[in-house]
Amino acid sequence: MSIVCILNGQQFFVSIIKNDKAPSTSGFVCFSNKKNNQIETFVSAAISNLYKKIFRGKTEYSGLLVLGFDDIKIVERLRSNITFFLIIIKLENLLIFITEIEYFSKDNFYNAGIGYVLTISTKVQGVHSLIKQTIIDNIYYLYIYKNRDLSQTIKGDLSDNI
Repeated sequence: MSIVCILNGQQFFVSIIKNDKAPSTSGFVCFSNKKNNQIETFVSAAISNLYKKIFRGKTEYSGLLVLGFDDIKIVERLRSNITFFLIIIKLENLLIFITEIEYFSKDNFYNAGIGYVLTISTKVQGVHSLIKQTIIDNIYYLYIYKNRDLSQTIKGDLSDNI
C-alpha cells in the first residue's frame, strides 16, 4: 500500500514494505523531493523523520492520521473486501495482536487452526520483546524476538507444551 499526502506544501509518499530486519512486522518508508529515509517500524517515525530532515523542524505527525485512517470513508473502503480484521487487546503492560484466526476441530489446538497467528508486544526486563505464536502444518511455533532480533524458536504439538 502506498499513499501520497501533502505536508507543508510538499508531497510525501509513504509505502508499506517488507521489513527484513523484523520479519514479523511491516516496514514503512517515506520519500519526498528525491529524499528518503530508512525503513521504519512505525509509520509516524517514517513521516516525521523525513519531514525533520527536509524542513529541519521538530514537527511530528501521526502516521495513521496522515494515511487517512481517521476518515470513516477511507476505512470502510479499505475494509470492504477483508474477511478478518486485526484484533488488538491491551491488557496491563501487554499489547496483544491477533492477526489471523482459522477454526480447527482438534481439541489439542483449542479449536485454533492452521494459519492462526497471535503476537504479544511487551517489555521484559526493560527490553522490547515480541512473542509470536502460530500454527504451521499442525505444529505450534513460538518465536521470541528481543529488540527486533529472533532470539528463540520453540515448537511443539500442543500449545500447553510450549
